[in-house]
Amino acid sequence: MNSKYYKLIPDFEPKLVFLSNSFNIYKIENKNNFLINLKKFIKEETKLEKTYIRNIEQSINNNRKRNSLHRLVLGISNSCNFNCAYCYANQGNYGDKDAYMNYSIAKQTIDRMYSLFPEIEVVQFFGGEPFLVFEEIEKVCDYITGIYRNGIIKSLPKFRITTNGSIINDTILKILKKYNIGLTVSIDGSPEINDKLRRPKIGQSSSSIIEENIYKLLKNGIHFEIEATFTNYHINENISIWDTLQYFQKKFGSVGVHIPPVSAPLTADLPWKIFPKSLEQCIGNYTECIDKCIKTWINSDTPITFSFLDRYIFALINKHIKPYLCSAYVDTLAVWYNGDIYPCFMFFGNENYKIVNIFSSQLDGLKSPDNNYIYSKDKFNKCKTCWARWICDTCVRGIVMATQKKGCLDENLCNLNKAIIERVILNLGMIRVEKTMWNRLLENIKRVKGLR
Repeated sequence: MNSKYYKLIPDFEPKLVFLSNSFNIYKIENKNNFLINLKKFIKEETKLEKTYIRNIEQSINNNRKRNSLHRLVLGISNSCNFNCAYCYANQGNYGDKDAYMNYSIAKQTIDRMYSLFPEIEVVQFFGGEPFLVFEEIEKVCDYITGIYRNGIIKSLPKFRITTNGSIINDTILKILKKYNIGLTVSIDGSPEINDKLRRPKIGQSSSSIIEENIYKLLKNGIHFEIEATFTNYHINENISIWDTLQYFQKKFGSVGVHIPPVSAPLTADLPWKIFPKSLEQCIGNYTECIDKCIKTWINSDTPITFSFLDRYIFALINKHIKPYLCSAYVDTLAVWYNGDIYPCFMFFGNENYKIVNIFSSQLDGLKSPDNNYIYSKDKFNKCKTCWARWICDTCVRGIVMATQKKGCLDENLCNLNKAIIERVILNLGMIRVEKTMWNRLLENIKRVKGLR
């Protein structure tokens, strides 16, 4: 049997088969019947694969002529008031100076980007800590809203801010309401773990401040999501991903949560680092959490979820194929405080990934993305033969940080992603054969979509 076309899960009864091109999941009730149909399955999968490859090639070609941008990130603050243990940004300034993007650079960035892309769906403010310069954020939001009202741009982008949650006051709340700004708040779980990892530069505890400010957001009806980084500290303290999700659910109710594993160079000896020493424990955490979350999807009106789970469930059910490992430079551009442009904000300060400066005369090249910065799966032999190739995605910056190389894959992240996807497939297969549970799952998928 050619394992390129399906994934068997032999440890469970009834056995399931996942066809990796069609995203179909079959229950094997009769082995002989399955073997009889195997030739038909492989023929259909091969035909579909050729279609996918053609579509992906067309997608890549279309992307080289893009006239819209999904997300523009502004590195509005190159400074931070926190000193987080695992910070990839060198405590907020990316190894450069503490600074901020002044309004003149921000305005010219907006003007030049809109001259290239008539439509920008999301404008995100990033740092450092963006709320250290909330006055500049207000100016930018006001300017974009003004050019929209004057008919200079056709649609108003959504505004988003990623913050450590330490600076939320009445003035900021008014700005958030006025421009309908959504937030991503970073907090790694309960105080016993969060205060070890996310430390203010002045003061001892961050949890009490962040949680108090999240309550302000809830009270004022501000949309927010949570990002929690999973580390070896969690594993050593026996604080699971499921524990972390339950903590957030109990504290803040139904809220979207993203819990990625911490990124670190494989060669570094860091106490909070997961890979490779704690890979198996990490996989166990994610798969256990998927099982427990999906139980709430079929047994409750308040499903508990996190991004890895709902991302892959939506992709599987909607048969949504993913030709890229990451959206960096595919539909995202990030502009640093000094006008330097990168595929993603996580590459700020990395000269290997600097594309051009916003004041360059060669900005037209941004409309035809340089394939050197794009991690399309057709570049990697491992992706070409992997059963999860059409569905997986990952953070390119995480790969680069782990391997310290450009244009390669990290085996640990690949193994984690495949384990997560396999667990989602297993759960879907077991639920699909029970009509009542399946309908319940579909109902809760609509609720989960409302959290994202």
